[in-house]
Amino acid sequence: MFKYIAIHIIRVILYVFHIFAINNRKIFFTSFESCQFICNPKYIFIDLHDKLPELKYVWCLNREYEELSKYSNVVTVNNNTLLYVYHILTSKVIITNIALRTFMPYRKKQIIINTWHGGGAYKRVGFGDRARNYWEEKIRSKFHVISNRNITWFISSCKAQSVAMHESYCLPYSKYLSIGMPRNDIFFHNNNHLIYSLKNKLNIPQGSGIVLYAPTHRAGMNDSLKSMVKSITDLDVNNLKDTLAKKYKKEFICLFKGHPGFIGKLSCEDMINVSLYHDMQELLIIADILITDYSSCAWDFSLTYKPCFIFAPDFDQYIAHRGFYTSMERWPYPLAKSNDELQMNITNFDKTVYDTNVKKHHEELGSYEQGTATAKVTELLMGIFK
Repeated sequence: MFKYIAIHIIRVILYVFHIFAINNRKIFFTSFESCQFICNPKYIFIDLHDKLPELKYVWCLNREYEELSKYSNVVTVNNNTLLYVYHILTSKVIITNIALRTFMPYRKKQIIINTWHGGGAYKRVGFGDRARNYWEEKIRSKFHVISNRNITWFISSCKAQSVAMHESYCLPYSKYLSIGMPRNDIFFHNNNHLIYSLKNKLNIPQGSGIVLYAPTHRAGMNDSLKSMVKSITDLDVNNLKDTLAKKYKKEFICLFKGHPGFIGKLSCEDMINVSLYHDMQELLIIADILITDYSSCAWDFSLTYKPCFIFAPDFDQYIAHRGFYTSMERWPYPLAKSNDELQMNITNFDKTVYDTNVKKHHEELGSYEQGTATAKVTELLMGIFK
């Protein structure tokens, strides 16, 4: 309870920044609590900067990004500093991919676009997350409801996600932009040049098959790092590569992409660790096969119709701990709880059946993904700034 009293106190103190006028030519970007140049905000920024380079752009970042240095009129700030508060409360537009900071006294004349950071409707979040203590989450959700009133628009990847976020964060349906996720537009383009250059950057032979292993975060679970490590070490990588080689008649290289919360804390044998490569969408582009567990990257990858397999050795524990909006039995990706089941799923994989199931999945969840989300958001922003 003290934590929520502290939030009220901080909000009152930060109201002092309202003495500074809103800059109607300034836009603030932030992506995840780790503040990285990634995800939907990144793709919106790149397209908008190309069309309106004269605006003042502010990024909340935890480190320098070489990719960002080529853009003009960009200011970077450290997270939760006074400069951060100043810029976020004096920007005309704020673009974020996480729940709004409950301690921040946003202003009525600001426009806030929440892009979120996961497509589809898989793991429960907010008040629907069983991982949290019921009463603590109830109080927490009340703060989010108050804060979410400031959201102008919320980007949705599918109808099921709109329903889920309405349930978990009490977001009115009038706030949704039903356009798909900007970061997923990349899957609707010809990416041959990107694939070629990225393989060279990662020193991967052009003719090799690539399997990407990307397990999700175990937030809130007892000793979540231990659970994460066990999940990774449970995967028989050599058996996986041998099975894929037999199935697809070529050698495979396995890439490991750890969740941002575990970068640098894990070692992985027989895999190339690409956890520090910041753009997950580009890794999905070069992957021929995706192995994940409960991550929404499965939704992103499904737009390519390339094979995705679920490897969930802690399935029973995770299901008891964390609820789902769409039960895993309704996912189109073959589910395995052991290496033997994973091997069987790959060996018996039928691409025609899989494509049909993925298409039905998109229809069932009411997909809005069409490869035009970034352009639609940019058009909206250009109307605001012009």
